[in-house]
Order: sequence, then C-alpha cells, then structure tokens
Amino acid sequence: AEQVDRLDELGFIWDALAQNWEQGLQHLAAYRQQHRHVRVSTNFRTACGHNLGEWVRNQRSARQGRRGSRMTAEQIERLDELGFVWDVPAFRRAQKAQPD
Repeated sequence: AEQVDRLDELGFIWDALAQNWEQGLQHLAAYRQQHRHVRVSTNFRTACGHNLGEWVRNQRSARQGRRGSRMTAEQIERLDELGFVWDVPAFRRAQKAQPD
C-alpha cells in the first residue's frame, strides 16, 4: 500500500488507455472551442502533434465495436455533449437537405 501511495504522489498513470482517451477528449474540446464544431478532418494534428483526426476516427470505430474495441456509455455521452458526429455521411446528407 505504501508503494502505491508513493506512485500516486508521483502522478503514476495506472490506466494508460483511459489517460490517452481523456487527452484525446481534451484536444477535441479545445478544437471545438476554436472551430465551433467537432468535425475534425482525418489528417488534422494539434499544435503539439496529437493526431486528433485519427483519434476521432478511432472513436467512431470503437462505438461500432470494430477492431475489438468498445466504448463505455460515459464516453459516448461525453462525446455527445460536445456534438460529436458519429455518422459523417448522414450528417453531410442532412446538411445538404437543409435550405440555405
């Protein structure tokens, strides 16, 4: 228990996948604040080099269970709160159908 406490004090990351997901979400929230949407192009990288476009694509794949990955209901909800576009082709069709 003492070793765990010492590692916690040092900021040890116990769940790297969860930490990476949180970082991606933070980058997406910053992107939304700057661009006023979350429709990230597939090749977009943040100023610090984070491949946000790939992260967004991976979230869509994870929700569909591709490559054995899954998303939690909380992750889906948090992305929904940002206005995440899960189905890009459907979103584009809806945009075209709206009168100007």
